[in-house]
Amino acid sequence: NYSESLLRDRIFEQARGFMEMTNPDEVDQKVQREVIIGPGFKLDLLLDGVPQEVKCKSDDPSKTVGQILSYLPYLVDKGDKFIKDGKIKFVLVIGEKPSDSMKSHIKKINDSYKIGDVAIEIHLKDATLKNKSLIEAPLSRREKNKQKTSFKEGKWGR
Repeated sequence: NYSESLLRDRIFEQARGFMEMTNPDEVDQKVQREVIIGPGFKLDLLLDGVPQEVKCKSDDPSKTVGQILSYLPYLVDKGDKFIKDGKIKFVLVIGEKPSDSMKSHIKKINDSYKIGDVAIEIHLKDATLKNKSLIEAPLSRREKNKQKTSFKEGKWGR
């Protein structure tokens, strides 16, 4: 059991650590957390210019993908920053094996959804396959304290 913010923070720290080793001068530009794109809208992560949404579970595809789709008008407004070859690429990281329903919903959206001439390309990443250490690592003291605070504030599992 872990919260989305914990998973997001672990991905952020891992990406930041990698960037610091390979290109320390560009870390702050290429690895960003909670990027505001519109009023009340913020991306979980922005890694090398690609928006990322982090979810613990894949049990509600319409809600999860709907959240991503609600970001699109703001990303389209920002133009070339996010649009490459007529598409906005978006990564959805799931902290469990993605459901078949989630996979088919993303495929349907990728095949049919556009804003004007701009299409969306959602890439689904199963964190249990490629990033087990993000999920299976024991909580650090800092993470435990953050989880306790989140639990008290009613944010557990969000």
